[in-house]
Amino acid sequence: MKTKEELIQDYIDQVISPEDQLEFDHLLASDEDFKKELAFQLEIRNLLNRRIPSNESALRNTLNELSEAYRSAAPSHVISWKKWLIPVAIAACFILIGRWLFVPDAQVYDLPEMRSEIVRGEVNTELSQYEEAVTAYNKKDYETSAAVLKELVNKFPTTLQYHYYLGLSEVGSDDFKGAVTTLKPLADGTSVFATDAKYYLGIAYFELKSYDEAKAVLQEIPKDHELFAKTQDILSKIEN
Repeated sequence: MKTKEELIQDYIDQVISPEDQLEFDHLLASDEDFKKELAFQLEIRNLLNRRIPSNESALRNTLNELSEAYRSAAPSHVISWKKWLIPVAIAACFILIGRWLFVPDAQVYDLPEMRSEIVRGEVNTELSQYEEAVTAYNKKDYETSAAVLKELVNKFPTTLQYHYYLGLSEVGSDDFKGAVTTLKPLADGTSVFATDAKYYLGIAYFELKSYDEAKAVLQEIPKDHELFAKTQDILSKIEN
């Protein structure tokens, strides 16, 4: 004979047998605690089903796998639905809260690699500093790369490449106000960095909760640009 928890589990997963359905119906009519437990579990499952977007297939698969594991477990090792569902629900909520608060997918924040400019036989102080920034940046030590690039920007203010990677370093180190200051002139300009700068400027505005500014600048990114798809991901979160 199945436990009350197993009956509830099978009922929710729609795999309850006719014989178990009779016992389920009897408990539902006569056992107030059973009724409350069922209501609690249905509420959580319905909440997850309503709130988890269709593209969250990994989380849905996890719920299904846990459900199967529950049913196949030996009675002595059965874990309460409530005990395993609550952590899953919490995990789901972290994902959902991230979406509700407009936190983009991690890939949206991926920063491009900073390439070396060293040419064999050519060594000078400027290039040495730049390579120092390259090394730090590509190791994701964005605070160090930002510090070095700020020095280069001060020394060579017309070299837009230094401004661009400084802005990206500021995004990487969560200095979004600094990123706005650095990237806006590039985004407003016509250099080869302009469109990419708009994207990362949009991220900086986004993180500062300046959603109108983020939307305005991100909408300027053309459809044929490689960052357009990621741009749409951020825009969809702003609009939702």
